[in-house]
Amino acid sequence: MAARCRAAIGVILYFIGAVGSHLRVRDPATNAAIPLVLAIAALTLRLATT
Repeated sequence: MAARCRAAIGVILYFIGAVGSHLRVRDPATNAAIPLVLAIAALTLRLATT
């Protein structure tokens, strides 16, 4: 269980970096924001069911 949560947190951090990179070059960050929201939702659901 803990490994899955760590993996989910790693994915969230990855997508936060992706959104930041898109914003840095003034590119719309919607392409990276969608998976970020999904990763946060998956982690939230995982933590709520354990």
